[in-house]
Amino acid sequence: MRTAILGAGHNGAVVAYNCNVLKPHPSIEVVGFLDDNKTHEWAQLPILGPLSALHSLRDQHGIEAILVTAIAAPRKRLSIIEQAQQMGYVIPSLAPPLPPWVKVGEGSYVDKDAVLHGCNINIGDYAIIGPLAYVEGDTHIGRAAMVSAQCFVGYGSKLGECAHLYQRAMIKPKCIIGDDCVIHPGAQLSMGMTLETGQEYPRIKREHRF
Repeated sequence: MRTAILGAGHNGAVVAYNCNVLKPHPSIEVVGFLDDNKTHEWAQLPILGPLSALHSLRDQHGIEAILVTAIAAPRKRLSIIEQAQQMGYVIPSLAPPLPPWVKVGEGSYVDKDAVLHGCNINIGDYAIIGPLAYVEGDTHIGRAAMVSAQCFVGYGSKLGECAHLYQRAMIKPKCIIGDDCVIHPGAQLSMGMTLETGQEYPRIKREHRF
């Protein structure tokens, strides 16, 4: 299945290498990237055009499937996925072999070096679990949520839709993270904390310039 990756960043390069060289999903062949900032080649694969060329990929390059693993803004990423689905593209799931008590939704990406430790782990559609992330049991990772590299999600915690945990964030057990929340790099949430929809943690003071 000829596949393009949207976003030619370093994460996209790793995903392309894993698909084409390690081949955990033999049916997927990554043939290039879409990217607004690169125009020639990335990770020994061609740049097929800007993101706006999504609609023409099938006719021009025979693309059947789209991977959206390299766009860091969850809402933007989800919007692009929905557009791609409306155009008829497949959004495949990428995950290593997992036990049956770990449920991975449609179009989700679980890095091969992530640790999912425990029963009743539910990863929603289009979610991302990054390298060396550690997710304990009885957890729910919401639709299109992003758990970045080296994050920790404690048992019994729930992440809402499009929640974003930046690198090394630590969510201690039984936390509730609302939709569109942002947890900044290295932040730690105490056990049982709740964040309402759209909250940042810790709250960042904005500098006002006149």
